[in-house]
Amino acid sequence: MRIGGLFSFKGGREVIETRFSAEFDEIKMIIRAIRSAEYRTKISLEKTMTGRLLYNPRDLNAAYKAQFAAQSDFAAEMSSGVSYFEQFVWDLKHRGEADIDVPVLIIGVTGDAE
Repeated sequence: MRIGGLFSFKGGREVIETRFSAEFDEIKMIIRAIRSAEYRTKISLEKTMTGRLLYNPRDLNAAYKAQFAAQSDFAAEMSSGVSYFEQFVWDLKHRGEADIDVPVLIIGVTGDAE
């Protein structure tokens, strides 16, 4: 898989790259190590996608051992209920910052070029 987008809220990217650069490098390495095609194992029973082969969120989560927000093009290939990167970005941009907010870095992941 690959990183399809990054969104920094309230200086999140700067905080991560400054204080947690080794951990961020490890996250990027883990993302690159996952082969998305191996997780397209779920046959859809949903009315609008019956019979389509989709990414299996449970298997992907198990592969990551952590959950990341998927990008909308990737989320469209998953079963319902999966949020996506662009929605988080839109929500944060439109709600604005508050004094109680903490720095956040959102990493959008997408499938390998197939």
